[in-house]
Amino acid sequence: HVYEVATPAFGNMRMVGYSDWIDDDGVINDLKWSGAPKWNADGEWYPDYLAMVRDQLCTYYMGRLYAVRAGVLDATAPLVPRGRVVVVSARINGKSAVVKSHDFEFDDALVGEIADAVREAMGVARSQYHPARPGDHCHFCPYLERCRGDSARYAPTTEQLNHDGSADITGTIVAPR
Repeated sequence: HVYEVATPAFGNMRMVGYSDWIDDDGVINDLKWSGAPKWNADGEWYPDYLAMVRDQLCTYYMGRLYAVRAGVLDATAPLVPRGRVVVVSARINGKSAVVKSHDFEFDDALVGEIADAVREAMGVARSQYHPARPGDHCHFCPYLERCRGDSARYAPTTEQLNHDGSADITGTIVAPR
């Protein structure tokens, strides 16, 4: 799925993503393999995981939407604002796998939020500063400990913070410990 997001300061940003399959009715599917279930003991999905996967699937929908607007959508399946994640959870040396799926619907508001997130990411990527942005998403990150260590080493000191919360660290270089 290929699409572009207008990022006024930097031109259009081309986005590329790959779903696993699209059903005949147009539902976009993504297959995930996991050693740990993405749901609790009662079978309820973890909301932060669902939000992350929903956003990923919505980007694939955005690619199909872009193709429709460009007149190049593969007509084998209609464009529908729906997606599905299929999770296969199996532990090493486990006797069986658990397969569970969750369906999503996408709307214009979500598409707008994701496009805004791409624009914001472009601004950060092109910026001189790359501040940590901790949140629930961090517990999925394999670099969490590295990030915490870097944040401790390179975060501005209280004296460097301006009254509005921004940092004035021009010319400040912190040597690695």
